[in-house]
Amino acid sequence: MATGATVEERLIADVITTLEAISPAGGFNKSFAKVARQDRNAMTHPELPLAIVAQDGTTKDDDRLGLVVATLRLVIVIVVNAKEAESWPTLLDLYTSDVENALRASTQRGGLAVKTAITRGDTYDSDELGSTYVVASQVLVEISFRHLYADTTTAI
Repeated sequence: MATGATVEERLIADVITTLEAISPAGGFNKSFAKVARQDRNAMTHPELPLAIVAQDGTTKDDDRLGLVVATLRLVIVIVVNAKEAESWPTLLDLYTSDVENALRASTQRGGLAVKTAITRGDTYDSDELGSTYVVASQVLVEISFRHLYADTTTAI
């Protein structure tokens, strides 16, 4: 991440790096073919299984000490090929558990966050991604962090 990036951008980059590191060699069940930040149409990424990191907003409150206390909300969408998996509910559950466990391994996100809260979201029914039959689930993430009022690049 470039020098001068905001704490918020560095937190998103940390989550993406965390998801990219998920692999059986690291003690997880599975690994992703691709981890991507959401773009205008996130379902254009052909590599499956896929983890999409989507920003769901940030709330900020000013503190009397010149700090900004913020909560970054992310939705991680896990997409798998339903036809390749004989039991896609089990496969989707393994990926979802891997994501949750990886994010819980460092709840302070390398010292940038105060805490990370993780909840399991919805599981989607089938959809078509091109000619591929896919299913997806969500992991909802809330990351609390602080930065100086006048400096969004320094975590406090």
